[in-house]
Amino acid sequence: MPISEFLREHDKSLLIALAQVLLAGALSEDEAQQTTQLQTVIERLDAACLLLYPRARDELRELFDLLDHQAGRFLLTGDALAVEQRDSAAREQILESWRQHFLALITSAYHGLHNLVIASFYGDPQHWHLLDYAGPPTVRVYPESV
Repeated sequence: MPISEFLREHDKSLLIALAQVLLAGALSEDEAQQTTQLQTVIERLDAACLLLYPRARDELRELFDLLDHQAGRFLLTGDALAVEQRDSAAREQILESWRQHFLALITSAYHGLHNLVIASFYGDPQHWHLLDYAGPPTVRVYPESV
């Protein structure tokens, strides 16, 4: 895997755990293929983070840093246990609670993570078939008449 420009090792572990839930049903059932798919999502997500506005990048970094510490995890999940150490059902519950949270900041964080993961997966032409998308139309360019 290429050297990360934005994501730290903990961020990657967290994102893989969340991506497994967000992409449930779309990921390959083959464990080796799923690992490859998730690594590709992380690489694409890392590249996408570098394109975010600085403020959005800073907010995302703050979220990852909060989730890297017990107190932050407790505030955001109700438990100090790392998100990636929880089972799929618990991770799904965390994401759903963020999606419907009363604080707009938390719902915004959920939607940002959701969109980054989904775009990183479905932005790969290898996954377009899952959406029944054949790709952009071919545009024929006719030479100009002389």
